[in-house]
Amino acid sequence: LVLSRKGAVFAFGKGSEGQLGVEDAESYFLPVCVMEDPPCIAVSAGGSHSLCLDNTGSAYSFGDNGSGRLGLGDVRSRFSPMAITSTCWTDSAGLIHEARAVPRFAAIAAGWAHTAMLDASGRVFVCGGQESGKLGMGDEAHRFLLAQVMGVPKALAISIGHHHTMVLVRGIDSEVYHRQFLDATARFRSEEERRFHRWEDEARRRQAYAQQQAIAQQRYQQQLAAQRQAYGQAIQGGKPLFPTAQASPAQRRGPYPPPQPARLYGQVQAMQNPQVYQR
Repeated sequence: LVLSRKGAVFAFGKGSEGQLGVEDAESYFLPVCVMEDPPCIAVSAGGSHSLCLDNTGSAYSFGDNGSGRLGLGDVRSRFSPMAITSTCWTDSAGLIHEARAVPRFAAIAAGWAHTAMLDASGRVFVCGGQESGKLGMGDEAHRFLLAQVMGVPKALAISIGHHHTMVLVRGIDSEVYHRQFLDATARFRSEEERRFHRWEDEARRRQAYAQQQAIAQQRYQQQLAAQRQAYGQAIQGGKPLFPTAQASPAQRRGPYPPPQPARLYGQVQAMQNPQVYQR
């Protein structure tokens, strides 16, 4: 990948996995323009995937998506630049949840099978394969969305290799930072859990409302079927559909409820003078 002074991204070489950002996935022996709007400020080429960073802090990825290294939430390869629009977080029980908040990034780095990014506030985010612990998440689970590395203070620069990741930070007192890190981690997880519980409550309310709507619709269909059945029985029994004046009030109503006077008045007015009724 090559970045021009005007922010255009050029690529050349092997493109079988989409790492060149060209739809035909062919190899190119001369530079081809991949992205020029919005203008980019940084590029990074990995083993079989590529990253771009535009002037607004948005990150784009394309190429092979094995182990979720593109940070797009799946493992499907991309043959053109796709914006990263989601991150993820881990609760106290070890469950991974999706979060729609995406920070403004300041640096990007693509490795062999994982990705690392640095945001404007110094936080480090990673995604992709977790072999040998190269994501720094404390487990062996792959990350298909960008996840923040909680054990790193405010970082200045990042760099990743084949199976490892490096982060440059300012000089700090390790003991003081460790206590601050534990407190910040507890606050972060509690806040994220509260947000997740609120989302769960809203989902349960919507589900209960949908169930109530389904029950009401079912009752309406049952009432309608009963009315139709009563109407059919009236026809088969030889009962008059239009009762005479000598019939009782119950017989005069028939199987259906009587029409409303206001509705009949409106229909009569509409038939007599449609223009006035429409006004």
